Order: sequence, then structure tokens, then C-alpha cells
Amino acid sequence: MPRKRIIDPEYWSDEEVGSWTVEARLFYIGLWNFADDEGFLKAHPLLLKSQIFPYDTKLNIDQLKTIISNKVYWYEINGQQYGQIINFLKHQRIDRPSKSHIPRPLYEDSTNTRRPLTPEVKLSKDNINKPNVFDNFESVWTLYPNKIGKSKAHQQYKKLISTKEEHQNLLTALSKYKSHLQANSWKKAQDGKTWFGNWRDWVCFVEPIELTPTKPKTTLKEACFICDKQVLVDELPAHRANCARKHREINA
Repeated sequence: MPRKRIIDPEYWSDEEVGSWTVEARLFYIGLWNFADDEGFLKAHPLLLKSQIFPYDTKLNIDQLKTIISNKVYWYEINGQQYGQIINFLKHQRIDRPSKSHIPRPLYEDSTNTRRPLTPEVKLSKDNINKPNVFDNFESVWTLYPNKIGKSKAHQQYKKLISTKEEHQNLLTALSKYKSHLQANSWKKAQDGKTWFGNWRDWVCFVEPIELTPTKPKTTLKEACFICDKQVLVDELPAHRANCARKHREINA
């Protein structure tokens, strides 16, 4: 059931929000209306599309989910997609909150905020010198279109991603890759191991633009049989029509 929510005035000056597309900003606000009183919601793309953008046919909900993933934690349980709006209760005042019935992801204790529990990371030659191993793989995997090769993809993620900034770059690359697949529907998404091993190739990717060839303008001239003036061949039909009109007016 949709609910009325508060929009904090600081929302409009948030630098991260300002870097989003207009559709992503509206999408994020729309999630507040359909989240329960604890900030949890069902997050299947078709469901969110029908709730927030029922009259828009060309929006890519998966792409919007990727853009705002720093402020919403996306996760799956038993094949069902869910989301948790981070710091939801910090910005919403709810007088008589209803209990949430959305299943929770695992959490780890924190003195600041609750956050999703990341999988245990075993020390290896790849991360033994990284005291604070960053692992937010599940939130990315939920958005990846090809679910084959998850374990290998996770290994690549742990090997290549160690900071929040690198994670954000990965999300940017994933957004561009999914847009590329949408623009080229005949292509199939790579398996997880392959793409997560080469995701940096997509960070600065720009979709090539196919230019429609234009007909070169001719410089050849030909005499008009009415006025005997030399006129460019491309302009000759219009010139003759104009001459004929003037001739009729003179003889009228």
C-alpha cells in the first residue's frame, strides 16, 4: 500500500543526487512511497515500473536501480528481489509505524548505522595486505543480467574491488554495459566471470554513433530553358518552377 512521505529540502542540494538523471531522482522518491514503514520493499523491476512509472514505456528500471545503488541496498532471497532504503528512518517521521513483513538480509553490528553483512573473506595473496577488505558484491550481482558464473564473478570482484570508489566505478561500468546490451538486443550478456574480470573496459565506454551518410552537394550547373540562366543542377527544378510562375504572371 503506498504511503505519504516527507521530502527533506536537503535532498535537492545533495551532490550525489544531483549527479543522477532526472528519472533516477524521481525513481528514488517513488521508492519512499512504496517502501514499508521500516524502509524495506519488494524490488522486482516490473513491479517498481508499474508502481512508479505506470505511463512510461521506455524506462530501464534495472539501470535506475544501478544509478541509485549507493542509497538503496538491493538483495535477493530465494529468487525474490528486495530493497532497503538506507537511512530511511533518519529522514522519515512515522507516527504509528506498521511492522515490516519483508525478509531481511543479514546484518553486522555497527556503532553508526546498520549495514548488510558481507560474506566472510579469507586471507590470500590477493588481499593479505588489505586490512579493510571491501565486499559489496551481492548488491551488484542482483543487477547483473546473466546469473551464470556467480562464484567466479565474486572471486574477480574480491580481487579487483577494494574501496567504495572502485565499487562505484564498477556500477558505472555495469550501467553502461546494460545500456549497450539494450541498444544491441542481438547481443547476449557475458557470464559473470568474464565480465567481472574485464569490467574496467566499460568505465569510459561510449556507444558509437552511426552517422547517416549525406549526399554530396554538386557544383555542376545547367542552363534554365526559360531564362537561359546557369543554375546549380540540385536547384534547377525549383528555379524552373519559379521562372514558369513569373512567366505566367507577366502574360496574365
